Amino acid sequence: MTRWAYPGLAFLSGAAVTIFEFAAPNLFRGYFGQTIYVWANVIGVILGALALGYALGGRWADRTRTMRPLAAVLAFAGGYGLCIGWFGPAFCNWLSGPEEYSQDVALRAFVLQSLAASLLLFGPPLVALGMATPLMVQRAAATWPVGRAAGVIFAVGTVGSIVGIYVTTFLFLEWMGVRATITVASIGLIALGAIVAYAGRRPRAAAALLIAAAIPAVGGWGTAPPWGSLPPPGSTLILAVESPYQLVRVVDRPPDEEGRVSRWLVFDEGMGTYHSIMVDPETPWTGAYYDPFARLPEWLGATGVLRICIVGNAAGTMSRLLHVHHDALSLEIDGVEIDPAVTEASRRALGLVEKEHPNLRVHHEDGRTFLRRMPEGHYDAIVLDAYAHQVSLPAALATREFFALAKSRLRPGGLVFLNLGTLRYGSRLVDVVANTVAAGFEGPVYRCPLHEQANVLIVAARDGTVPPPPRGMPLGVALSVARHRPGPFSLTDDFCPVESLTAKDLLLR
Repeated sequence: MTRWAYPGLAFLSGAAVTIFEFAAPNLFRGYFGQTIYVWANVIGVILGALALGYALGGRWADRTRTMRPLAAVLAFAGGYGLCIGWFGPAFCNWLSGPEEYSQDVALRAFVLQSLAASLLLFGPPLVALGMATPLMVQRAAATWPVGRAAGVIFAVGTVGSIVGIYVTTFLFLEWMGVRATITVASIGLIALGAIVAYAGRRPRAAAALLIAAAIPAVGGWGTAPPWGSLPPPGSTLILAVESPYQLVRVVDRPPDEEGRVSRWLVFDEGMGTYHSIMVDPETPWTGAYYDPFARLPEWLGATGVLRICIVGNAAGTMSRLLHVHHDALSLEIDGVEIDPAVTEASRRALGLVEKEHPNLRVHHEDGRTFLRRMPEGHYDAIVLDAYAHQVSLPAALATREFFALAKSRLRPGGLVFLNLGTLRYGSRLVDVVANTVAAGFEGPVYRCPLHEQANVLIVAARDGTVPPPPRGMPLGVALSVARHRPGPFSLTDDFCPVESLTAKDLLLR
């Protein structure tokens, strides 16, 4: 092989490293979610595997002068990657178990399970790719000084890793999906192994590897999404869509005691939670935390045109409730949803038809940037019902600076309503988020536990005075409004560990 063949191999193997690295959390999201802890497990395992591979590859490079070891590690990484594409989802499904996790046990389980999946699925091929680097340095050193050979191989390999990040994020995952991305990268590694084997005068081995690479390429193995087998168990999958943000599914839940079937919008691993519930106009209540928001117009006491911004629109459950229960009011609702795939799934399977309630305008944008470009004093109410990685507030929507921005976008007398998912009304998470709202609004904050729901409603007013909620909340959902006594600790753009606070709230349950 020519002297520049080894930098070329380094570039392609470096790209394979980050393709695996960025594909892994997307493969896991349907089973373990996409929390920062899943990412930490994936990155930690991959870095550890590469370090072990560098050490083992360096020892092997000192003992050989042939190209056979390099061909072997590339082919092994590719072959193992094919196994991930074929059997990885079934393994993750087995590892996560058949039960439908509740929030109070899910995080602990998913942290350990995602660590085990990272080690067993992505550890071995990344050890092999780590071994390839010193083997390439050893071969390149035959035509270059050792220092230059090592510098070129590591530099070009790093450039390949950078390219791998972008092609995976912006091209492969959107065009092909997770399993196909892993499969294509694995076929490429096997083909590289075949090229090296042929250059090392092993034509039979090269031919065998090419045949092995061609079989899944022709048969399309490991490319079909396995979303129909995902939890929640007992549900019927209606629709599944992969997006750059999450796995979006619409499911019909098992019938309740009265034989009613509810249709849910669920993200990522499901975990027994929902992000929207289809509203039936014949029985226009959900039985969930959404129902009190149908009384917002009465709570606001507003007349004339009522402008409401819902950050975290999802399938439009809140706007649908407002429309069904207040069709005589003049409502103008801006629904902000960052993921267009969520809106598309909602239109296809959850009855989100804007022409049926033209008061709703859906905006596909980050909630904070949307509010930043709106005029001051524009809204009567801002509703925050957004989540990152299923369980926690997005950090950009949980800081003192953000709530100061939200206050400026409210008219005099306007209110902000924050739905905070939690398991304990008096948890540290609730206290800190309420402190943060109080700091942003520079005034009193009130919090309301939603009865029999794992949610707390936090309310603040632009002028500091929050009117009492309307009496007679539907379906027995009772609100007990209490003024929050703010403490000194609040979240800022500079320091916002909201995800770790949420994790502690779940783990200390």
